[in-house]
Amino acid sequence: KLIYFLLLFFCFIPFKTLASESVVAILNGKYYDLLEDAINAADDNDTITILSDMTLDNRILINKTITLNLNNHTISANNIVFRVEGGTLNLIGKGTLKEINPEYSPLLLKGSQNKDDTNYTNVSVSKDINLYGWSGIFIDQNNGYGYGITVNFSGNIQSVLDITSSKGFGIYINGKIKDTYNYPVINILDDASIDSLGVGLYMAGYSKVNIKGENIKITGLDSAIAMKSGILTIDDGTFIVNGKKVKPVTGNNSGINESGATIQIESNKNYKGNIELYINNGTFESKNSNNIYEYVYNSSNTNIKNIKITNGKFITYNNNNVFDFSSNFNYKNLKFITGGVYKTDPSRYVVSGYKVKDTNDFVVETFKEVEGNEKVKSKKVIIIGITFLLVLVIVGYLIKGRIINQQDTYQITWK
Repeated sequence: KLIYFLLLFFCFIPFKTLASESVVAILNGKYYDLLEDAINAADDNDTITILSDMTLDNRILINKTITLNLNNHTISANNIVFRVEGGTLNLIGKGTLKEINPEYSPLLLKGSQNKDDTNYTNVSVSKDINLYGWSGIFIDQNNGYGYGITVNFSGNIQSVLDITSSKGFGIYINGKIKDTYNYPVINILDDASIDSLGVGLYMAGYSKVNIKGENIKITGLDSAIAMKSGILTIDDGTFIVNGKKVKPVTGNNSGINESGATIQIESNKNYKGNIELYINNGTFESKNSNNIYEYVYNSSNTNIKNIKITNGKFITYNNNNVFDFSSNFNYKNLKFITGGVYKTDPSRYVVSGYKVKDTNDFVVETFKEVEGNEKVKSKKVIIIGITFLLVLVIVGYLIKGRIINQQDTYQITWK
C-alpha cells in the first residue's frame, strides 16, 4: 500500500517541481538544461526566462525573433555571447551578458548582404540590462555590408581592455560598412549609460545614431564619441571624456587615436565619411582637451558634410578651446551655431543673425532675442518712469491741497 501511495503521489506532482537542479531556462512551461536547446525549440515571438547564472561553451546564434528575460541572472561566454544575424533579440528584465576574456562583444550583430533586406537584424536592450566586454555592442560587417540593422539601447555598457590590453568601444560600427542605403540605425535612449576605457561610441562605418534622453550618459577615456562616417543626432544627454590631451595628425585604419576630445572626428578617405553632426541639446565636457576636435588624414578635404548646433552646454578647462577644426574645415568658413553656452568664444562659427553674449560664459542668441530683451528692459524703464511721474503728480497735488487748506484756516483765524 505504501509503494502504491508513493507511485500515485509522484504521478500527480506537477511537472515543474521535478525540474533538474541543472535547468537554466524555461520556455512555455518546459525546462531546459541548455539555453541553446531552449532557443532552438522556441517559435518566433516566444519568451525564454533564464533561471540561473550560466557559462556558455560556445556563442549562440539568434536567427529568429526571441525575447530573453534575464531574470536577475548572468550569461557569460569566453568572448561573444550572442551572434544576432537574420533575427531579433529582445533583452528584458534585469541581468548581465559578459565576456570572460574580452575580445569582441557580448552582442555581435551582422546585417544582410542584400540591400533590400529591411529589419533583418534587430536588438533591443532594456534599461536594467548590463553588457560587459571589449565592446558592449559590436556591429560587424558582412562581406563589407550591414543592411537592415536596428538597435534600440537603454541599458548599461562597461567597455574594458581586451586580453591584449587594447582599449575597446562601448558601441562599435565596423568601418567597412560604407553604403548610404539601408544602413544600420542605432537609437540610444533614455537611461542608457556607456562607460569605456577607450571610446564610448565609435562610428567608423556608415550608420545613423540617434541619442535622445536627458538621463543618457556616455563617458570615455580617449573620447566620448569618435566619428569617421555617418549621421549623428544628439537631442540630449551628458558626454564626458577624462583622458589626456593628444593631437593626432595621422589616421588610424584599425581603430581610432586618442585625443581627449569629447567628440573626435577623423576625416580619413579610407572610410565612407559623409559625416553629419546635429546637436540640439546636451552637456559636453572635456577634462583636458576640446569638446569637438577634427583632423584630416590622407585627404585634401574634410569629411564633414554638415554640422549644426542649436543648443547645448560646452565645457572645457585650462583655456582649451571648445572647437578645434582642421584648416580644411575652417577654409570652408562654415557657420553652424544658432544657440548654446560655451566656455570659449564660438563667434567664428555663429550663423548670421545671431550674436555671442559674453557673460561668465559665451551665450549664443538671436539678435531678435537680444532686441526683445532690450525692448523688455526699455518697457520696464518707461513703466517705472511713468509710475514715478504719477507718484510725483499725486504727491504734489496732495501737498498743494494741504497748503491751501492751511492758508484758509489761517485767514479765518486772523479775521
